[in-house]
Amino acid sequence: MRQQWFSRGWKLLVSIALLAILVWTQDLSDVFQLIRHAHSGWLVLSTLLMLIEQTITAVTWGILLAARRLKVPMLELINIYYMSSFIGTWLPSSTGPDVLRAYYLARYVDGYDAVGSMLVLRFISLLGLGLFAVAGIYLVPSELPPEALLLAWFLVAAGAGALFVGFTERPRRWATAVLEAIGLRRVAAILGKLHGALHAYRKSPGALLVAMFLSMVVQFLRIVTIYYAALALGAGVPFLHYLVLVPVTILISLIPISLAGLGVREGAFVYFFSRVGMSESMAFSLSLLMFGLTLVLWVIGAALYWRDRPAAGTASARSS
Repeated sequence: MRQQWFSRGWKLLVSIALLAILVWTQDLSDVFQLIRHAHSGWLVLSTLLMLIEQTITAVTWGILLAARRLKVPMLELINIYYMSSFIGTWLPSSTGPDVLRAYYLARYVDGYDAVGSMLVLRFISLLGLGLFAVAGIYLVPSELPPEALLLAWFLVAAGAGALFVGFTERPRRWATAVLEAIGLRRVAAILGKLHGALHAYRKSPGALLVAMFLSMVVQFLRIVTIYYAALALGAGVPFLHYLVLVPVTILISLIPISLAGLGVREGAFVYFFSRVGMSESMAFSLSLLMFGLTLVLWVIGAALYWRDRPAAGTASARSS
C-alpha cells in the first residue's frame, strides 16, 4: 500500500511539474479567452461522440466475451466500463482503468479470461489507432513531424505484434522455457494460463473481425471528437492531420510517468499540433478542453460507483 501511494505521489508531482512548465510558457490570457468563447454546439457534439465511443467499446468487449461463451449482461459491462473509467484514473498505473475492468469482470468469469478479454480489446484498439495513423500518413501532405510518422508505425507494430504473440504458441514456449530455466516456474504457469485465455480467441475469427470493425469505428469517433473540440476553439487545421496526430498523442499519454496522463497529454498536444499550423495557446487549450470533457465520464462513473457502493454499516461493507 505504501508503495502504491509513493508511486501515485511521484506521478502527481510529475504532472504538476509538466503542467507548470506549460503554464509558464503559454499566454494564459489567450488560453482563457479561447476556452471561454468556445462554441457550445461543437462541445456538445464532442461530448455525445465521446459517450457513444465509450459505449461501443463496452459492446465490443461483450462481443469478445460472448465468442468465448462467457455470458455477462451487457448493461453490467457498460456499468463496469464507465465506473472503472472514474476509479481507475487514480490508480498508480496508466492502465488502471483496464485493471479495474478485469477485476470487476472476474466476479462473473474466470480471472484469466477476464484479463485475456481486456488484453485482446486493448491490442485491437492499438492496432485500430495505428491503422488510422498510417492511413493519415499517405493522405496528409509531408509537413507532418517525422517523429509523429515514426510513432504511427510503432502503433501498428505494437498492436499487430501483441496480437501475434497472444495468438501463437512459439513465443509462449520460448518465454516459458526462459522463466523455468531461471527458476520462475510459478510465473511461467501464470503466463501459460493467461496465454491460453488469449489463444482461445483464435477459434472465433468472426468475433475478432467484428471487434476489429467496431474498434475502427471507435477510433474514428475518438478522432472526430477531438476535431470537433478543435472546431469549438476555432482551429483551422485540416481534419486529415488529426488522423495521425490524435493516435500519436493518445500513445504518448499512455507513458506511465504522470497521473492519468495529465501533463504528458497536454505537452504532446502542444508539441505536435503547433507544428501543423495551430498556435501553442490553442493546442494547450484543446488539451485542457479534452481533459474537461473526460470529466463527464468521471461524473457518470462516480455516480455508478456511488450507486453500487455498499452502505456504511452493512454486512457487505464490513466484509470489504
